[in-house]
Amino acid sequence: MSGWTQYPGRGSTCSPTTHLMCGIPQRLVLRPVLFILCTVDPVATIHSHGLSPHLYADDTRVYGSCRPAAVSVLSSAISECTADVASWMRSNRLQLNYDKTEVLWCTTGRRQHQLATAALLIDGALVLLMLSARDLGTYIDTDLVMQLCQCVPNK
Repeated sequence: MSGWTQYPGRGSTCSPTTHLMCGIPQRLVLRPVLFILCTVDPVATIHSHGLSPHLYADDTRVYGSCRPAAVSVLSSAISECTADVASWMRSNRLQLNYDKTEVLWCTTGRRQHQLATAALLIDGALVLLMLSARDLGTYIDTDLVMQLCQCVPNK
C-alpha cells in the first residue's frame, strides 16, 4: 500500500486526501492466494476449538454441535473461539463487528428448554441469542425451519 492515497467523495464533494499504510484498494479483485492468506489463520483457530467454519466473502459462520447436557461447554468454546479470532483480527488491523454477531441455538421443539437463554459474553461484548438468523437470503430458526426472505427490491 506504500504510496497509495484515498479520498472518499459524494457527488462533486470530496474529503481531503489520506495516505494509506495498509489494506486493499476497493474494486481490486482479491486474488485467491491473498484470500487464502487472510483466512487460513482464523480457520485454523476455529478448528482448534473443535468448531467448524463456513466462509463466504467477508462473512464467517461458526458451527458446533453438542448433546443437550453439554450446552455450557459449547457456549464456552464459542466464546473462546470468537475471542481468539477477534484477537487475530486486531493483530491484523481488522475489526470484528459485534453488532452483526449473532448466536442461534438449534434443536427440536422438545429440547428448547435445555438451551442457554442468556446472552453470550464474547471478547468482552454481550451477544444476544437470536430466534432466527438470515443466511444468504434464507431465514433459519431455532427449529431449523427455513423460509425465503421476502426482500423488497432496491429502488
